[in-house]
Amino acid sequence: MRRNAIILFLVCCFVQSAFAQKHKKPSRPQENYPGAAEYYYEQGEYLKALPYYKKALETDSLNAYLIYKLGICYLHKNDEKEQSLFLIDKACKITPDLEGAKLYLAMAYHLNDRYDGAIRYFNMYLVDAPIDQNKKLAARYIEYCENAKQLIKKPTRTQITNLAAPLNSVGSEYAPLISPDGLTMIYTYKGENSLGGLLDENLNPDENGDYNEDILISHRSGNTWDAPISISSNINTKGVEIGLAISPDGKTLYLYKKISKDKGGIYASKWNGTEWSVPEALGPNINSKGNLEGSCSVSSDGQSLYFTSTRKGGFGGRDLYVSRLQADGTWGTALNLGPEINTKYDEDCPFICPDGNLFFSSKGMNSMGGYDIFYAVRRDSGWAKPLNMGFPLNSTDDDLYYVTTARGDTGYFSSGRKGTLGDQDLFMATSGSYQPMESKAIISTEPILAKQTPPVEPATVTKVTPTDSIKPADTTSAHPIATAKPADTTKTIPITTAIATDTMPKTTPVAVITSTPTTAVSSPCMSDTLINLTWFVGKNLDDKAIYSKLIETAGKFCAEGLTFTVQIGAYRHPENFKHLNLRTLEPPPAIAKPYPDGITRFTMGEFKTIGEAEAFRQTIVHLNTKDAWITATYKGERKLLGECIANNFWGKVIK
Repeated sequence: MRRNAIILFLVCCFVQSAFAQKHKKPSRPQENYPGAAEYYYEQGEYLKALPYYKKALETDSLNAYLIYKLGICYLHKNDEKEQSLFLIDKACKITPDLEGAKLYLAMAYHLNDRYDGAIRYFNMYLVDAPIDQNKKLAARYIEYCENAKQLIKKPTRTQITNLAAPLNSVGSEYAPLISPDGLTMIYTYKGENSLGGLLDENLNPDENGDYNEDILISHRSGNTWDAPISISSNINTKGVEIGLAISPDGKTLYLYKKISKDKGGIYASKWNGTEWSVPEALGPNINSKGNLEGSCSVSSDGQSLYFTSTRKGGFGGRDLYVSRLQADGTWGTALNLGPEINTKYDEDCPFICPDGNLFFSSKGMNSMGGYDIFYAVRRDSGWAKPLNMGFPLNSTDDDLYYVTTARGDTGYFSSGRKGTLGDQDLFMATSGSYQPMESKAIISTEPILAKQTPPVEPATVTKVTPTDSIKPADTTSAHPIATAKPADTTKTIPITTAIATDTMPKTTPVAVITSTPTTAVSSPCMSDTLINLTWFVGKNLDDKAIYSKLIETAGKFCAEGLTFTVQIGAYRHPENFKHLNLRTLEPPPAIAKPYPDGITRFTMGEFKTIGEAEAFRQTIVHLNTKDAWITATYKGERKLLGECIANNFWGKVIK
């Protein structure tokens, strides 16, 4: 639903201005790759345009214009954003005077966490930018980069986990709603299994149309989420439905609903003990004519509705408002939350905590780029200054819809950051996610259950077993995603290798973004179970997907006599070793060990599991040591990872 509006604006302003011709949709796109690419590009369908540009380049590989446009398309492909930087840079080397190239190159640097490079190109663009408004946007992006550099210096001790399959897919998943006990999740899905398939704006089948959103529900057993199903045939239609909030008693679901070409608004569906009702629109104090109301949250007493609106009288873009429940059951006049919360940029996705404090997303304040997640404490005198929830919870892309369980120690959100399986994915944040490091003095870490009204009752949503999930769609039926071909569990999230140019203070190593383990974790070191690594024998560990799968499969296993360390340099002249950017890390210092080949190798840390070593390697990579890699030692001898694999980490030799 939300792509970075600034990127879309700039695409229209620059590249199309240089080529004013409008392209008609080719009757045979497969025979006119450049024409199809240009058509979809001009429609803002960048991911549809992308494969056609690739096809066009197969016969015109040095066409700087096609390379440039393909690079811009990759700015919108979350799992391959690094391609944008490579391609735009390549196009500029072929044709240096491409219009807007410095700006797009700067944006590619920013989205790939190369902040100094981004700042350099944004400043170069500002020297000769033709449009004042775009100068303001470039200046704002410089602020994003400076904010990101500062936030990465002080990472929070938050573990970020991609929820992976079956919740995430190559489609888009976002807007999670979690029950207080953390065992039920309602969220929004958009992709090839959406009801109705590809549709035009009038909800008619159209192979060149788009998918619309549906609301799904899943239940957790232990550490495993069940396959998601449609929440109700009364709620999901061929139009757009996005889950927004659940009332404290669990009997009202608030959702965004859009039918055909209307602007949509906030609706409510009631649970009657058997099924969800057909949603009804909230009153005119919430849904204002001609404006967008796209997200909301309900206070724990059920008396206040916090929501987003673009109505007049705000501070700019989307603002956050609150409305109080009236005696007659309607919602009262909406009040703007004021300049402490709202900025001239967009604010969205409020989540009001049981203690009255507020999470929300904003493009203003000290965002790293796009929407960042912020936290504001409510005081008698008003709202305290919102705090950026920091890195790694926030990224340079849109981070939205943050919600927590009742205790507040586990959060869920959606993000378009690098490494997602699709457009947006669902993530879990644990260990400090409720408490930014900078706000210890004002944010309580005590359990907040006592302050909360009764949580959602398990009976409010009927749990559907795998057998139930394949019933016909004439009841609370299975969403098509539940009966689709199972997701390929071997597809893992590429290892994040973002680069920051500033050093990091002493802190716990930043947690690597991982996918949910496929093997149940019974103890910190799973040495009691024989690990089978046969699949990895002979595989190329330089392949990100294969390496990520290895970490996912074997990351928590250890063996007696087996340790892992992170090598950060190999020098024939060890006096050349510097790496001052790592001097603040623990465990210090780097260990130097000469080898018979005349090379001195420098390593840091010693870990029992490869997963721990990889988490530490990610920290080193974030400190601009790109050539860090993991080495293994077994009973005092240096071993290649291939040898470790061939011996199942010395559990059993693979024949």
